[in-house]
Amino acid sequence: MINIFTFINDIIFGKKGTIIENVEDEDQFNGYLVDRWVSMYSPENAIIINETTNKYYNVFDSKKEWYEYLVKIIPKGSPGKINYIKKEKRKDIDNYDEIVKFLAKRFEISKREVQQYIDSGQV
Repeated sequence: MINIFTFINDIIFGKKGTIIENVEDEDQFNGYLVDRWVSMYSPENAIIINETTNKYYNVFDSKKEWYEYLVKIIPKGSPGKINYIKKEKRKDIDNYDEIVKFLAKRFEISKREVQQYIDSGQV
């Protein structure tokens, strides 16, 4: 069974382009996830993915074309670990009261109204 990492290894390291041979293999290919992982390999790959496949993904008629395009366009890399880039967590605001006070003064409303806006998600 083919998994996403088989595709990624071939796109970045193997460069054979022969993994997708039938419809069942094509169903295993998820272009979004492959693009995401390939872009995490290096900043250069991220630029290539952003400027090509992310903008023009709809020109590919099949997943096989998408896969073969990635094999041709992504430069060969040396085998190694691809570090997953996590989204940074939101940091707690230390000066929350000061921000509420500033917003109340700036918009000429009460602190209670500012907190209501924040709680409702309208800010």
